Amino acid sequence: MAEIKLTYDSRNKIAKNALRFILSLGVFKEVPLKTPIELSLEEAKNGKVNTYETVDAFFEKMSK
Repeated sequence: MAEIKLTYDSRNKIAKNALRFILSLGVFKEVPLKTPIELSLEEAKNGKVNTYETVDAFFEKMSK
């Protein structure tokens, strides 16, 4: 599935109406964006977080 990202002036009535019309066709759907906090919490839940005993252990791992 391809994604389209649109940038428009939200105060422009014509742009808002055009988007509303496109979405009303039912062919496209609007995907809500996740905030950086939501993305971070999701990564933590999925176990994509690394923990280190000390800062030295972190830098040792990064230098390899």
